[in-house]
Amino acid sequence: MNKMCLLLLGVALFMQVGCESEETSAAAEKTSESRKEIPLKIPIFPEERAYYYIEQQLALGPRNPNSKGHDEFKDWIIEALKGMDLKVNTQSFRAETFKGEKYMGTNIVGHFNPTIQNRILLAAHWDTRFMADREEGVLRDKPIMGADDGASGVAVLLALAEMLQGSDLNIGIDFLFLDAEDQGEDGGNRPESWCQGAQFYAKNLMISSARPQFGILLDMVGAIDAVFLKEEFSMQFAPSIVNQVWSMAQGMGFGHFFQNQVTTAALDDHFFINRYANLPMINIIHKTNKGFGPHWHTHMDDIDIIDKKTLKAVGQVVTAVLYNYASGKFL
Repeated sequence: MNKMCLLLLGVALFMQVGCESEETSAAAEKTSESRKEIPLKIPIFPEERAYYYIEQQLALGPRNPNSKGHDEFKDWIIEALKGMDLKVNTQSFRAETFKGEKYMGTNIVGHFNPTIQNRILLAAHWDTRFMADREEGVLRDKPIMGADDGASGVAVLLALAEMLQGSDLNIGIDFLFLDAEDQGEDGGNRPESWCQGAQFYAKNLMISSARPQFGILLDMVGAIDAVFLKEEFSMQFAPSIVNQVWSMAQGMGFGHFFQNQVTTAALDDHFFINRYANLPMINIIHKTNKGFGPHWHTHMDDIDIIDKKTLKAVGQVVTAVLYNYASGKFL
């Protein structure tokens, strides 16, 4: 996952942001007007299950493309989603690392209430970095485990999907697990070498009739002492959604995680989904203006840096978004 400020993208990529934000805000207002407030009890997010799902991913080893762990986890998650009574679709696409290694990528989507048109998109990337490029020495070229960078977002989504089994929640949810996010070139010269699964998804979503109303991306959401600031691209594309989520989180007692400060932009899956599909999507990501935790893209990104309290905060806030949206109290 590349989380740089992206100065090289600059103004050229964002001349259309203002009008797009106005259009998506208007669409959100129209959707809100069509829904009546219906009180719903918000369930308790199961952080123990999220932690368990991180352990299950790490048990397969690194999940970088062309690895055994990558192949095994693809099959594992498809079966897990089917076991949760979700309709499962996959998207296969050709991709390559910035070093030129070619591979097949696979996006996996689990649809909750697949026939309902009023939908929300929840996403995380499931691939892990093929090298520890923030380290020096012999371990630099070995793939990382990605407990936080990869596994944590996936785990929260899996725990949410499992929790919703048998639920009468009256909205549709697309649980999107994106591949080929973390295989790009560090340094900012080739931004589209990152997030290749998101690019493929977004370009196909442009011609799809089953468009979600908005989306939330989870990336690096499990570390000890994580801080979630208002990421710059999210604020450019969907500021009203960001502000509502953060206000809700603070009202729930998670203000020490969700802080009222804007942080520099992160080139992540949400950027391409916003840009190519014009779908308002925000990013909940552990990032400050000083960068990321010391475990980012190193072999420290293992189970020891995961904190169940962080998983709880993120999972409970996203759960509240789902139920408040369904009850007409969000957007």
